Amino acid sequence: MPKILITGATGFAGKHLIQALKALKTAAKSRLDIYGTCFPDRPAPSDNNLSFLDIRSEEEVKSIIRRLKPDWVFHLAAVSNIGYTWKNKT
Repeated sequence: MPKILITGATGFAGKHLIQALKALKTAAKSRLDIYGTCFPDRPAPSDNNLSFLDIRSEEEVKSIIRRLKPDWVFHLAAVSNIGYTWKNKT
């Protein structure tokens, strides 16, 4: 069964991609394991397939890739607040 990792799963694009993948999974009666990451908010304890991940940390990114071994990665994590990006350059 394919494993999919979506960075930025709690953002606008990530939420819509998860909905579309779940609909595809249901329509095709196929098995997909869908995992996501979130930042800066921590996932709720009930969100078993959601992990806290700061993509600026190379070690954290490597760790989640090693742990999940995804077949596909959709990288949708981004900072959408332009003012924040200018004040917090890293």
